[in-house]
Amino acid sequence: MKKVKAIHDWVLLNVAYDRTLVRHSAYDALKSGLTVCQGYASLTYRLLTDAGIPARIVEGTVSTGAHTWNLVKLDGVWYQLDTTFDDPVPDVKGRTTYGYYLVTDAALKKDHTWKAVYPQAVTSYKNTLDALMAKDKTRTAFYDDLREDMGLDYLDPSRSVSTVKEIAAQLRAAAAAGRTTAKMRYTAEAKPDLDALLKLMPELSSVSYKMESLAGGEDGDSMLTVNFKLRQ
Repeated sequence: MKKVKAIHDWVLLNVAYDRTLVRHSAYDALKSGLTVCQGYASLTYRLLTDAGIPARIVEGTVSTGAHTWNLVKLDGVWYQLDTTFDDPVPDVKGRTTYGYYLVTDAALKKDHTWKAVYPQAVTSYKNTLDALMAKDKTRTAFYDDLREDMGLDYLDPSRSVSTVKEIAAQLRAAAAAGRTTAKMRYTAEAKPDLDALLKLMPELSSVSYKMESLAGGEDGDSMLTVNFKLRQ
């Protein structure tokens, strides 16, 4: 498990997406630090298999066209892994994200499709981590950090929202703690209504948000990050 995370993070920290679309291989990724999805998947596959971790390369499509990613097998269970989508453009040095890290087929099908037959990934990694944490208390700190990195803690009802009123409650709690950013699991289909939020919270002088994939969530869930400022 530590090896998979280390490999995932190393690829994200040392490779950037080649926006010229001319570099396609693992060699390109290592030589220049630039490649497209084929290079990400090939490099990830090579690093995993060299570390003794079973892996596959998956070919399919996303909204922009043909795409390639990986399957990885841990303790007899397959998971989907897309290092390209976890390293979105423009590249930000030092950034790692986990929206496509060890997810199920159902989670990946939100924006990926494939026709060939591959090993099925049907096990929730959240459930796997919960079982491991219960079994091995000596690694609690590692598992806690991984849950936080992957956003799995946001699956708790106390950190989940679906209405403007619930978003406002999260922002007020963040403001009371001296923060100007609040992260939460967003479960509604419609995008957040910022006009309604500003009416509900007249103390806000500005507000903006971004939505990202949420590992381990239900179909349609997103990680919602809201940046805000209060009136002086």
